[in-house]
Amino acid sequence: MSKAALRKQMKEKRGSLPCSFVTEASDAICEKFLAEYKSAKRVLLYSDINNEVKTENLALQLMNGGTEVYLPKLKEGRLVTGPYNGGLQTGSYGVKEPIVIDDRTDFDVVAVPGLAFDSELFRLGYGGGFYDRLLPGLTLSVKAGLGYGFQIVGTVYREEHDFPLDALITENYIYRRSR
Repeated sequence: MSKAALRKQMKEKRGSLPCSFVTEASDAICEKFLAEYKSAKRVLLYSDINNEVKTENLALQLMNGGTEVYLPKLKEGRLVTGPYNGGLQTGSYGVKEPIVIDDRTDFDVVAVPGLAFDSELFRLGYGGGFYDRLLPGLTLSVKAGLGYGFQIVGTVYREEHDFPLDALITENYIYRRSR
């Protein structure tokens, strides 16, 4: 199977998930995230679309616990960052984005979405390379993928610019990359 075919297959599979599964699995993933990264002071999340792991409740719980929560925003072909609590608007691709941009680059944890992940914690995204360009410019300690168990595949067809995640949190397990 080609990279394009894998992308298409995973989009279709995730797109057909029942709402009840997405909600229950997202809740389980968020519980694991909160337990794993409870000491994080500043976290970069993402606004979920197309049955990605839901992050809104996670953002609210983190903020209620005193964590600063940021979201990415697509600006001039690259992702920049802004605070979640500065207000949100619908931006590119129908994604909720922060209104206020301060382009902060220091985060304790960055939650990364994906269409598929392999056993070495490399990810397959939508193909725009936005996270491939964003992550190298951030000062952070942990890159944590959020995904469903079925998204783990044999290969994601890595390229030179791809990077491994430090962890992948699914509804059933937390996978950690050995260093």
